[in-house]
Amino acid sequence: MRINRIDHLALAVDSIDAALPFFTEVLGLQVTNTDVEEGQGVVVAFLPVGDSEIELIEPVHDDSGVARFLRGRGPGMHHICLEVDDMDAALERLKTHEVRLIDDQPYIGTGGRRIVFIHPKAAHGVLVELYEKLPGGNGSANGRSRFAGRLPGRDELRANLDELRQAMVARGRVMAAGTRGFWGGLRRGRNP
Repeated sequence: MRINRIDHLALAVDSIDAALPFFTEVLGLQVTNTDVEEGQGVVVAFLPVGDSEIELIEPVHDDSGVARFLRGRGPGMHHICLEVDDMDAALERLKTHEVRLIDDQPYIGTGGRRIVFIHPKAAHGVLVELYEKLPGGNGSANGRSRFAGRLPGRDELRANLDELRQAMVARGRVMAAGTRGFWGGLRRGRNP
């Protein structure tokens, strides 16, 4: 297993609209894309910084893990994501070292990436996401957004979540990955 880079730092916010002026007007970053991560029940705004990104994550539902995080801890650093070259080798290494995982198996996330989360108790209080690019997936925010750089309203997000669910039913392989993501999201919600 090799860690290639820090892919992103995810910041949980109550409102992406309210948070953006600091990042765009004060720091001069640009939102390149927004997307829905159904497995986590969030909308994400991507702000590239060099080869990495800052991701602002806002819960879509009041019962999501990120919504519970915000209620318990307030806005701020949610997780760090590291790109690995071989997820299977990474999982084997973590299991060999008896590292507590939130996800027993990787699931497919936005951008066609295999994702797994390491429990914060195993990483000195930091939620760590590992991801591996899959063939055909670009592994970055560029080109994967259905919202083309604009921020959708909550009603549109909910409608798009329904559309994503329907698309997953139509594609069995994606459906299986989505189901694993759903159950992983439930586990993440119970283990903040």
